[in-house]
Amino acid sequence: MTDAEVVPAIEEEIKVVTVKMPAILLDAIDRYARNHRLYRSEVIRMAILRFLEEAQKQ
Repeated sequence: MTDAEVVPAIEEEIKVVTVKMPAILLDAIDRYARNHRLYRSEVIRMAILRFLEEAQKQ
């Protein structure tokens, strides 16, 4: 997955989404983001895109 696939184009509208999740999952996301020098939202977008790609294969 390339950065271009994960990072929206400048002219693309960005919407804010609120989700609820267990604290332990958020901690794991934050740890991954910190270790890879990414923003939390980037990690979540990457995970959602990967999930959708896998779901389309089925």
